[in-house]
Amino acid sequence: MTSPIKTQENRTADLISGLNNLRKAIRDYVADHGCCPGATATDGIVEQITDKADVDGGVGDSGECTYGPYIVVVPVNPFTQTNDIRVVEEWPDDPMGTEAWIYNRCEGEIRPNVNGITPDGNDFFNL
Repeated sequence: MTSPIKTQENRTADLISGLNNLRKAIRDYVADHGCCPGATATDGIVEQITDKADVDGGVGDSGECTYGPYIVVVPVNPFTQTNDIRVVEEWPDDPMGTEAWIYNRCEGEIRPNVNGITPDGNDFFNL
């Protein structure tokens, strides 16, 4: 049996679910560390939310790494079919590049890196 083709509504629902999971992981990280992932340590957001980290956000297997992981894997963006994250310090006016998600490390905010409009008329990039 073949899998059904996902409709725009299904892909939008999957995108919003993945976005909400990422935002929760970032909020939980901020609650534990007092700063946004990727803001101060040499490890990036992906490592800091998917691995164990120490109080300063350093990732590793040492006994000091008692925080996280906050999410098991970065969700796949159903429109790009990827799960990578572009990190920026200022929001671009529009989606850029080919990455699935775009993350502002200064604000600790993440958005889908997708052009277009949801079935209910919202801009994907501004969800």
